[in-house]
Amino acid sequence: MLTKDYITPNTLYVNKNLQLSSKKIIPFTTRQRIPKLRTVGLSIVPLALTADLTVLVYMILLSAATLICSFLIVRAGKLKQEVESKTRELAEQNNYRQQAEALAEANKVLFDVAVEGVGLGVFTWILATREISYNQKWASIMGYNLSEIEQNSTTWLSHIHPEEVSNVKSNIIFFLRSGEDHYQFEHRVRTKSGDWKWIMAYLKVQERNEAGKALKVTGVHLDIDDMKAKQLELHKITRELMHSNTELQKFAYITSHNLRAPAVNLLSLSELFNFDKPDDELNREIINKIHRSSRLLNDTLNDLIEIVSNKPGCTETKEDLDLAEETDHVLNSIEYLLKQEKAEINVNFDDVPQIKYSRKVLHSVLLNLISNALKYRSTDRQPVINISSYQLNGLNYLDVKDNGQGIDLNRHQTKIFGLYQRFSRKPEGKGLGLFIVKSQIESMNGTISVDSKVDQGTTFTIGFNKFEYN
Repeated sequence: MLTKDYITPNTLYVNKNLQLSSKKIIPFTTRQRIPKLRTVGLSIVPLALTADLTVLVYMILLSAATLICSFLIVRAGKLKQEVESKTRELAEQNNYRQQAEALAEANKVLFDVAVEGVGLGVFTWILATREISYNQKWASIMGYNLSEIEQNSTTWLSHIHPEEVSNVKSNIIFFLRSGEDHYQFEHRVRTKSGDWKWIMAYLKVQERNEAGKALKVTGVHLDIDDMKAKQLELHKITRELMHSNTELQKFAYITSHNLRAPAVNLLSLSELFNFDKPDDELNREIINKIHRSSRLLNDTLNDLIEIVSNKPGCTETKEDLDLAEETDHVLNSIEYLLKQEKAEINVNFDDVPQIKYSRKVLHSVLLNLISNALKYRSTDRQPVINISSYQLNGLNYLDVKDNGQGIDLNRHQTKIFGLYQRFSRKPEGKGLGLFIVKSQIESMNGTISVDSKVDQGTTFTIGFNKFEYN
């Protein structure tokens, strides 16, 4: 049996004329309350309530959709703001990046202009792989195009002057181990044409690992060949001036000593001369002594003139000389003397056939040394003179060796090249030759040394300066 009750104030409202059952239509006015139906022991859900629930679900879904749309609209607004903010931020970053790129490009142009203007050869060295990236200017300094060189450390190291390879490697190792950020040194490199050029190397560490070990080094090579040539020329002139000053002091001492004695004798003799009795016997003796002193004074002046005339100047012309030809020229000038003494001459210039030197000085040196070998020959054997050239430690040498009387070096080592020093009783010797030879050779930035044994012979060794030969 059905009981009738009414839903509480939370009663749902539906449209009128909703179907309550399949047999009977119960009319309801709009917003009329829906009665709650009950049965004893059994609950029955009316169809009208099901329809009402459907409407309710639709309304809930609609409300939820409305809320979701509202949320989405709000969220979309926020997203729009975030997108706009992010867009502005990205636009600013892009603008900053473009400005940075433009600045970097401008700096690169300025750097390239500076590099080209100063003449800097730049390279980057990856130490682990030994790979080096050179720029075009570096290759140009060496006389190459960039495409002609390999991008590795061997390209640089293989062009270093043999005398400086060890020093350059030591500098690089010291720099990498020292922990210093930069280092510089000078050395010579061989260009494509085969010439030697001075460069200054500047190294700077660009990257290190956590232990502080250098990983990447940037380097600069600057062509300082012209500056170095001027520096060497200045050094050479300074050395020549110092040497000339020393020689001038010696010359002044010798001149004053050698000229003073005959001058004092002449003055004293002139004071003793009796002008009142010219025919006096004492006057005749005084005249003889005056004549002897005058002759000595004249000889001294001639010796000094010879020394000065044989001394080369700072501007002495250097030429490419063939040693065999120049030696033949000197031997032909004393051919009669060589035949008279039946001297045997042996020459060997295979190792160093040519030198860059002064022809005048070379002739004077050879003439003096060969003449000395003949002058102080041994009377017990035929004179033999050996003239040869060779190279040792990058320097060229010329030996003039004889089998003559020899010199006792224990007694005369420090006097051999002195002025008026003689080591034989032969009257033709004046002690000028070796003094002149030493002065000439040293004026040309060379050296001369002697090795001799009594009654076995003497060897004079001339060392040519390393910048004076091909």
